[in-house]
Amino acid sequence: MSIGVASMLVGAVIAMRRTDLKQILAYGTISQLGLLFLLFGFGDPGLTTAGVAVLVAHALYKAAMFMMVGIVDRNAGTRDITALSGLGRALPALAIAAAIAAASMAGLPPLLGFAAKELAVAAILDLSGPWMLPILGSVAAASVLTVAYSGRVIWGAFAVKAGIDDTEPRAPGLLFLGPLLGLAAASIIVGIVPGLITPLLDEAAAGLIGGGGKKHLVLWPGLHLALLVSVFILAAGLVLVFMHVRVDTVVSRLPRMVSGEGLFGAAVSRLLRFAERVTAFVQSGSLPTYITVILFTAAVVPGTVLVRGAQWPDELAWSNGFIQTAAAIAIVAAATTAILASERIAAVAALGAVGLGVGVLFIIEGGPDLALTQLLVETVVLVAFALTFRHLPTKFRRRFVQRRYRRARTAIRIIVAGAVGSSVTLFALTTVAVSSGRSSRAAYLELAPTEAGGNNVVNTILVDFRALDTMGEITVLMVAALGVLSLVASAKGAGSDTDPREHSPESSSAT
Repeated sequence: MSIGVASMLVGAVIAMRRTDLKQILAYGTISQLGLLFLLFGFGDPGLTTAGVAVLVAHALYKAAMFMMVGIVDRNAGTRDITALSGLGRALPALAIAAAIAAASMAGLPPLLGFAAKELAVAAILDLSGPWMLPILGSVAAASVLTVAYSGRVIWGAFAVKAGIDDTEPRAPGLLFLGPLLGLAAASIIVGIVPGLITPLLDEAAAGLIGGGGKKHLVLWPGLHLALLVSVFILAAGLVLVFMHVRVDTVVSRLPRMVSGEGLFGAAVSRLLRFAERVTAFVQSGSLPTYITVILFTAAVVPGTVLVRGAQWPDELAWSNGFIQTAAAIAIVAAATTAILASERIAAVAALGAVGLGVGVLFIIEGGPDLALTQLLVETVVLVAFALTFRHLPTKFRRRFVQRRYRRARTAIRIIVAGAVGSSVTLFALTTVAVSSGRSSRAAYLELAPTEAGGNNVVNTILVDFRALDTMGEITVLMVAALGVLSLVASAKGAGSDTDPREHSPESSSAT
C-alpha cells in the first residue's frame, strides 16, 4: 500500500513541476500506476474490478495524449510548454482530440475516466477497517493533482500565452490525427455506454481474483458519497488549473525531490563503498581474520537453522565415569593453555595435548582404532608445526594497538569461539536425538568384513566407505603442505645471516 501511495503522490507532484509535455505525461503515468498498484494490491474484488476499469481508461486516454505530444514535437519542433503558444488556433482538430483525452484523464463526465474513477472511489468507501480513510485521502489528493496536470498539459500545449510568439506548426496528416481521434471517440462512447466493456471487466477481475465486485461500471450511479467525493476532486483540481500561475510559483519553491536516477546512483555508490570496506576487512592479508570469517560463517549460518528445528535427546548423561570427566577436564586445561601461551612451541604442545585427550576419550568409548588414527594425525600436525615455527620468532609478536581495539579484537574472538563451540554441541546433540534405531557403529561393524573385506573398521571407513572424503582431505593437506613449503623456501631465499628467532617484526609479519 505504501508503495502505491508514494508513487501516486510523488509522481503527481513531479508532473506539476515539469515543463516538457512528455515528462509531464510520464510522471503522470507513474502516479496512475501507483493508483493501479493500490487497487490491485489489496486483493479485494471491488477494488480489483475498479482497477481493471481504471486500466482500460488509462490505456485509451494516455495513448491519445502521448500521440498528441509526438505530433506537437514533430510539427512544432518542441515539447516545452514555455515555448509553445497558440497551437489551439493553428491545429484545432488536434486540440479538440487532446482536450477530450485530457478530460478523461482528469475524470470529467461523461467520459470513461470519470466512470472508472467513480467506481474506484466507491470501492474504497466500501472497505472496512482503519485503512479506508488514509487510502481515500491519498487517492483524492492524487486525483486533484491529476486534474491539475491534465489542465497543465492542455494549457501548456494549446493556449495563447502572453510574451510568447505564436508557434507556427506544420499541419499533421490524417494518418497522424486518425488514431488520436479514434481513441478520443472511444473514451466518449465507452463512457456513455459502459456496458460495452462490463463483460470484459468482470472476466478480467474473475481471472485475477476469482470474482468481481458487487458494483459495476456505470455513468450515473445516483447520488451517493462517492459522487460527492468525485465532485470535490474535480472542483479542487479545476481551482488549481485556473490558478496555475500561483500554483507554479508554489510548486517551484518546494524542495527538490530525489529522482529515480539519483536514488539508483546513490544506491550503487554506497553499495560499492560497502563492498570496498567488506573486501578491505575480509581480504586484509591477515590469516586470523580469514579464520575468523570462515569459522563464524560455518557456525552461524547452519547453526541458526539448527536452533529453529533442534531436537534434544530424551536422556542426556553428562559423564560416564571419573576417567571420562578427568580426560575432559584435561582437554579444557590444555586448550586454555594454548590460548594463554606466549611461546609458539608451548601453544603447539598444548594443542597436541588437546588431540591426545580426544584420543583418550575414543579409547574410553571403545574405539582404539580411531584413537590410533587420532594419535597419528596429532603427531604429524605437531611435527609440521614444529618444523614451520623454526623459521618464526620464538614468541608471539604482540601488536602495539590501542587498548580499545585490543579489547574489541579479544571480544570478537571470544564470540566466534563461543559460536563455534555452541554450534558443534548443537550438531552433536541433534545427531544423537535424530539417530535411527540402528546405529551407524553397528552398521559399519556388520558391513566392514563383507562389503569392504577388512576387520579394521576405521581403515575400511577411511579407504572404502568414505574414500572420496579421504581423497579430498588428502588433497587439501597436500595443497596446504605445498603452500607452507613455498613460504619456507621464499623465506630462505631472502638470504638473512641473522638468527631466525631475532627477526624484526616486519620480517616476521611477511613470513
